[in-house]
Amino acid sequence: MPIDIESYRQINTLTNEEQIVAFLFEHRDKAYKAAEIAERTGISKGCTSKRLTVLRKMGIVSNKTLYWTIDDPIKALDYLQDKEIVEITSQAALGDFQTSDPRTNEQTMTNG
Repeated sequence: MPIDIESYRQINTLTNEEQIVAFLFEHRDKAYKAAEIAERTGISKGCTSKRLTVLRKMGIVSNKTLYWTIDDPIKALDYLQDKEIVEITSQAALGDFQTSDPRTNEQTMTNG
């Protein structure tokens, strides 16, 4: 059964890792439990836990007890830029940035 074009544009095309890094980067002033990250991103708890472990090994996120956060904001930003998810809109790497999914042209402006 076909879907309308607006529904098509709303389909999330980011990988689970990309969604987790983008979420944590946008909320880098807080630490979250894996279950909270899963709930906020719509990713299953099991997959979220596995992806967080991979991202920790990459040095992008870190955890203390049950809580996860961005470990190195510059490394996270580089990861998001490499994936073409974030477009820097100011000189300050942690200042204003724009997340965008080039496959859907959806954009969100965030102040760092």
